[in-house]
Amino acid sequence: MKRHVMSVLVERSTLSFSRVLGLLARKGYSIESFIIRDTEDPEASRITFAVTCEGWTLGQLRNQLEKLADVIETESGQGSCRYSGVALVTAK
Repeated sequence: MKRHVMSVLVERSTLSFSRVLGLLARKGYSIESFIIRDTEDPEASRITFAVTCEGWTLGQLRNQLEKLADVIETESGQGSCRYSGVALVTAK
């Protein structure tokens, strides 16, 4: 199994967030990280998450997400994303 990053553009509402999270939980996907952020469009938010799954399962996930009414667009991070870490450093 590999780590895959997927980005989903959704209508901005708590119901949209809960529908996406509910789908991931119902289908039993192993979520490693999850971020919701604003976009330039005040009516939309971008949800970016990392899941561990097989490649064919990622295609199924994408199809299931696109069936949700609140989802505007989906992207998988094949080659266009990079992993990074965050560190909090205090200097005296």
